[in-house]
Amino acid sequence: MRIHQRLIIMLLLGLVGAAAGEESPFLVDVALGWGNHYRPMEWTPVNVTIQSRSSEPFSGRLILSGAQDGLNTLNIVHEVVLTPGVPQHVPLVTKLAYNLEQFRVRLEDSDGNVKWRFTYDIYDPSFSATNLTEVEGDEFFIGVIGRQQFGILNLKDALCSNVPGGVGEVIVTNMPILYAPWDWTGYAALDVLMLFDPDWSALNKDQSLAIRQWVTKGGKLLVVLGANPMGQNHPLRAWLPVAFDRPGQIKPDWAYLADLNLDHTDDVEINCYHLSQRTADVSLDNTFLVDNTCVYAAAPMGFGRVAVLGFNPGELGPRQRAVSGVFWLGRLQPLLRPVSNDNTKSGVAETVTTLERSLTLLTDEYKEKDHHYYFETGFDQQAANQVMGHLYTIPELRPLSLGWVILMLGLLAVLLGPVDYFFLKHRDKLPLTWLTMTGWIALFTITAYYGVEALRGGNLQVRAVSMIDASDDASDAWRTTYTGIFAPHSDDYHLDDMEKKGWWSGIAPSEDEIYYHNRNIAIRNIDCLQHDGGNLPFSLPINIWSMQTLIREDSLTRVPLRVDVARRNDNISVTITNLADQPLTRGYVLFD
Repeated sequence: MRIHQRLIIMLLLGLVGAAAGEESPFLVDVALGWGNHYRPMEWTPVNVTIQSRSSEPFSGRLILSGAQDGLNTLNIVHEVVLTPGVPQHVPLVTKLAYNLEQFRVRLEDSDGNVKWRFTYDIYDPSFSATNLTEVEGDEFFIGVIGRQQFGILNLKDALCSNVPGGVGEVIVTNMPILYAPWDWTGYAALDVLMLFDPDWSALNKDQSLAIRQWVTKGGKLLVVLGANPMGQNHPLRAWLPVAFDRPGQIKPDWAYLADLNLDHTDDVEINCYHLSQRTADVSLDNTFLVDNTCVYAAAPMGFGRVAVLGFNPGELGPRQRAVSGVFWLGRLQPLLRPVSNDNTKSGVAETVTTLERSLTLLTDEYKEKDHHYYFETGFDQQAANQVMGHLYTIPELRPLSLGWVILMLGLLAVLLGPVDYFFLKHRDKLPLTWLTMTGWIALFTITAYYGVEALRGGNLQVRAVSMIDASDDASDAWRTTYTGIFAPHSDDYHLDDMEKKGWWSGIAPSEDEIYYHNRNIAIRNIDCLQHDGGNLPFSLPINIWSMQTLIREDSLTRVPLRVDVARRNDNISVTITNLADQPLTRGYVLFD
């Protein structure tokens, strides 16, 4: 018998060793966030590169799993087809919680069999290291695609030296152009995106469209032109607020460059693009002239803003790096706060004063906080909490009446007391109390469960609150929809026939302050199929004790309302036209 046991153990050990030594059929590389930085509970890019070592093509699903917040785990499913030996780049996005410890990736074949899996540890158990750094809500997050030169990293030092009483937290990360997101959601966490003289030919159509959509939704874009020419047919060229041709050599007047906060001791010539207004309907609200050449201009685009710098400041010589931080502050200022178009030369004082209002600066009290264990949610989450509070106001989610609780406890006391006693005494079976008591408790538990389910069940309910940002141009309309789903029975519900667009994700109420050691376990698995232009849920866990809340972000081709406002002397008339498919029951017009 012992010999057979030893043989079985040796066989099992041999199988385990063979499995451990077997070469993985896939080579997979996963890159999270912008330079290993992300904003918790906001869309962040995930770049996956897969290469199959098999001699046969592979068709299956790539699945990314990670906690999105304290309640939901977001499972991103993307269908892939791999050619043997050919690497495939898969750009995706997801949402990650602040206290995320692990991020799981796996490959399944078309039959659902797991062919490869790996778990990425985000935090070291000793808290001495982290593979992914969270960006606080009041920190300024800049993503750079391109060269990332000429002292962009000096932005933080510039704030430290020019703003009294505070330190501006500025985080600058670089993204390889191959990994630039293909959907606007990949840029959602950034405060500013800088395209610093990138290889424009490598920035494809989908990446360019994603940048355009992100800007029209409210993003801030700074384009630095340089040695890499932008092709005439590039998707971004006709969209930028300025027109330009080939660069020309200029020897700038240092009196002008000093007003750009640059050192005026060098004597060099630079390649510079002459910028001009692209069309009459584009208004440049901030321009800067050097020797009668427009070298910098900014303009609103949708709900966002775009600024273009017509030269690479790195060509001005190495001496300029000492003042590069203040130089970049001046270029960011028109993106953060619109100013009048007076072709002015912004000085350091005005630039810093404006940024002091635009950026959240760290006070001494803030610097004393240990942000390795602590995270503050922003205004967006606080507003979402208010909306979800409205969604939860249905009768089925109200607390049960205290009378029902008293009735059920009283009934249990009667069953366990006199009923059980007289029932057993009548049959002379009092020693069996332990058995009958167990039966009464089991019966009570089952009755209470199904009784509460009957009381709270009700009907299937779907509630939604949509907030629409729109301008006169319908192409600039964006909608954010908060949806709450209540089901009469607890189950995993599958969603069919959904509109094939929009970016869906789970959302849960959150406290203003999240502490690492008090984190909740994300027990709800929201399965979403992600494809080009959308993230669609297909499986949702819903139970009778709560409501499953989702958020959807998408653009609109038609605004449901048209509002015309006319003023004549002291009289204001407002004409509202309802273009939606349902009537308006109430509303009001707010004037600022």
